[in-house]
Amino acid sequence: MSSTREVIRDAIIDRTPLAKKYTTTAAAVTSVTDSQVLKGPHPSSLVPRGSPLRFRDVSEATNPYEDTFTDVYNPATGNVTLEPDLDVVTPAAADIVEIWLPEVGHVSYVDDDIALALTVDCGAWVPFVLTLVTDGDMETANADIATYWTGSSVTPTKTDATGFPQRFARQALFADNTGAAGYAYAATSINVVPNDTYYVNVLVRAAVGTSTLAVYDVTNSANITLQSGATDTTQKQWVMLQSAFTIPSGCYQIRPHLGGALATADTYWVAVHIVRVGDRRISLPARITEMDRIGRVYQRMGGDVDKFYRGPDLEYDYEQVQEGYDLILPDGVLGSPWPVYAEEWQNYASLSTDIATTTCDLDYVVAHACRRIFQRLYDAEDKNRKAGEWLNRWSGLLKQWRAEAGAMDAKHRGGWRPRIRWPQIQTAQAVI
Repeated sequence: MSSTREVIRDAIIDRTPLAKKYTTTAAAVTSVTDSQVLKGPHPSSLVPRGSPLRFRDVSEATNPYEDTFTDVYNPATGNVTLEPDLDVVTPAAADIVEIWLPEVGHVSYVDDDIALALTVDCGAWVPFVLTLVTDGDMETANADIATYWTGSSVTPTKTDATGFPQRFARQALFADNTGAAGYAYAATSINVVPNDTYYVNVLVRAAVGTSTLAVYDVTNSANITLQSGATDTTQKQWVMLQSAFTIPSGCYQIRPHLGGALATADTYWVAVHIVRVGDRRISLPARITEMDRIGRVYQRMGGDVDKFYRGPDLEYDYEQVQEGYDLILPDGVLGSPWPVYAEEWQNYASLSTDIATTTCDLDYVVAHACRRIFQRLYDAEDKNRKAGEWLNRWSGLLKQWRAEAGAMDAKHRGGWRPRIRWPQIQTAQAVI
């Protein structure tokens, strides 16, 4: 379920005393009126002068809001004059206004706290395949595709792997053929040793035409022989192609070729798993620079895409190598018929507008956004307190939302840290 920034802010308004939301009965560029709630025997302090205000134009889809401040509030009419005047939205009756406490500073500061909550505090464990192919997990953005993939009679792009079973992949490489026998290939070749045995496992669907898989001998400019049935498919649903293969004599570099037979072919590829049979060590992608962002490691089991399942958690060691990390896995895992996956902790993207959406759990982002807002308010009041004043009015709310954020962390991150089995000790002595 997705939430917009507007929905997140509404939840903050509903769950804290930071702001109120009103529906206008009249609106102009200079003032707003709410004769249902703001009109009445209220003190003028109900809407303090200088309160941050966000005006939401409910009839406008592409530019639906504008920020300003309150000037004068008249309880007898429910009218609030604005300073400065609105000059972007077109105000009308039945629009929405958010009026925040003056201490908040500006509604954009709340947006900033939401952004930090999403990009720093909130995240999800995302599986990715371990492979020798740079970007074989397809996790890099489409904007960076030219760095990692090249096309021969193919235009390669990235697309969401929508509907893919069991969440074993988030993005796919789309190979849009511009000529017959076109293919996309990894821009960085894999260094190999002649006569070694390797294993390839890839998931593909042929939306149009026939998909073709090849492992290419870069040194000798020829395709390497794969097992029968592992080189092509016409299936429009996701299927798995897999094969062991031997590095030819005189071959020192290989790369996968992912494409289609005819000029009209449209094929999708995910989880390109190529490993050397018998290896125990494999490098993590360069984007992973902190091991606390790696969680469970397991194999994707099953030969039928509709029945894929996660195998038991694998114990593993790790070693820092220059700026990155290698995983050290049990014997017999790499090069088996079952690809190995790891979980990566990935934060969410920020929201650039009120109508942009995130898939982050609403309670999760609200808890961290509120924690950040109240921390900011607490720090500001603490800085400006006079000598002898010991009470900070935000301390109780800050404590509450710290606890809420901690509970959400436990729910979503699960308290998981990598399970490390040091080489010098037995499995039964594993350190958690």
